[in-house]
Amino acid sequence: MRTVTRCPTCGVVIRKSTADTIRANRERFGDKKTLRDLWGVSRIQLDLLCEAGLMASIEMTDLPALVDANHDLEAARKLVDRIAADAKSVHGKTGKRRLESTGFSA
Repeated sequence: MRTVTRCPTCGVVIRKSTADTIRANRERFGDKKTLRDLWGVSRIQLDLLCEAGLMASIEMTDLPALVDANHDLEAARKLVDRIAADAKSVHGKTGKRRLESTGFSA
């Protein structure tokens, strides 16, 4: 088993464990576009979430080596799971019914 690996771009040789750590960190952190895609929100919606202070728990300032995106996607997933766990189902008229009652259709 090889314990070192060569960078295909620059040819630098590093330990395989180091390369695996860097790869894992790059997969864990993402930019705003990656976060928007993960949550299924628009730019404006993400900006509103930032203004509301929701992003403070997932924005990192002390990043691992060779990581340039500062949003912790693992923490973002946990945040969504925590919100979903606390959500309560509300029974009643749906938005579609309200639209139909005003003459509009969904």
